[in-house]
Amino acid sequence: MRLPIHSMDLLNKIKLIFTNKQEKKGETIKGIIQIEELPSKLESKINELARLKRQFKDDLLGRISNFEAEANKKIIVLESIDISQRKEHDRIKTIVKENLHLYILHLKRTIDNIKEAEKEEIEEYINRLSSTLNEFGRVSSKPFEKATILIGDELSDTRMIIISLIKDVNKIMENNNFLLEKGRLCLVLTNLLSESKQLNLLNADFERELAGMNAALEKAKGENSLLKNKLLEIKEGNDFKEDNQEKIDYRNKLDFLEREIQAIKIKLDLKYLLKKFHYDKKIDQLVRDYMADFKGALMEDKDLRIIGVIANNDKKDFSRLKEIQTAISITRPPSATKTDKEITFLEEKIEEEILHILSLENETKNGIKRKEKLSMKLQKINSDLIEHSKLLFE
Repeated sequence: MRLPIHSMDLLNKIKLIFTNKQEKKGETIKGIIQIEELPSKLESKINELARLKRQFKDDLLGRISNFEAEANKKIIVLESIDISQRKEHDRIKTIVKENLHLYILHLKRTIDNIKEAEKEEIEEYINRLSSTLNEFGRVSSKPFEKATILIGDELSDTRMIIISLIKDVNKIMENNNFLLEKGRLCLVLTNLLSESKQLNLLNADFERELAGMNAALEKAKGENSLLKNKLLEIKEGNDFKEDNQEKIDYRNKLDFLEREIQAIKIKLDLKYLLKKFHYDKKIDQLVRDYMADFKGALMEDKDLRIIGVIANNDKKDFSRLKEIQTAISITRPPSATKTDKEITFLEEKIEEEILHILSLENETKNGIKRKEKLSMKLQKINSDLIEHSKLLFE
């Protein structure tokens, strides 16, 4: 035997409650609750629903208690049935007795399981109740059919008790199923509020972090500006101008000597000398040194042997080589001054500050992006809070 249509109604009702497919009665929303007042309103609603759920469960327990009392009476009746004197074949009587015993065991187990489920909260209690009745219908079907071969009225009365239970429980469910939906909405809102609280704390951390980064950025820009002003002040000072003029004079002198060297180098015609004295290894090497690095060779050629290689009538054109050699040897670059050291230090600090500013700007941009994503998530949660609140408080 399968559970009657009332049993299927109960199971369908339970399924509809947990899948949120129950049709909602059209009611006017009394007012929109602000998010700021939602926690207190939600707590009040949870307390109200808890009271109603307790009443709901008490109603179910009361009906279940009546069922248990009636079922236990029927079990006593079923256990007292004696078919040994019936005229049917012994094989049939054995089958009936065995299946009657099995049916009674299933019924007792069902009562025990329902009793065990009473300690659960209403949602889990309904699930357990549904599962237990469904399981009883499945396992008791064949024993019931086989036992009714010789036992009819007693089993039919027992069956009617179960049908009556399902019908009454179904009615109680219909009257209270809104509580489960409201409870689900309370849980959703509680989770959303918790998530909103965490995100708001995180948002506050982001605000402080961004404020800190902006302050650090402004400080770095200010310090960089001070360094640039200090550098400009030094470069506009007399010490810098004097030091700079010394460097300019030094570069001008080097440029003049370089022009003198190039003019002599052209007149010297080293390629011609290389061909002319290719047989003399010492002169050949001397000329090659001058061709490779004229200034370096000139400084190494202390005795100016290169002049001896030149034809006599040309020597007067190279008389300045000695003066140039002497000028190069005594010309020294200006030593680093205090101003140079200060400028170098400031330029290095300015470069460091620029890199620091770029790093802070990049961190700030990333922080703004993270905060924007967080704000979008908070906006979505707030929207969900409003929508679910409308459903809960309608």
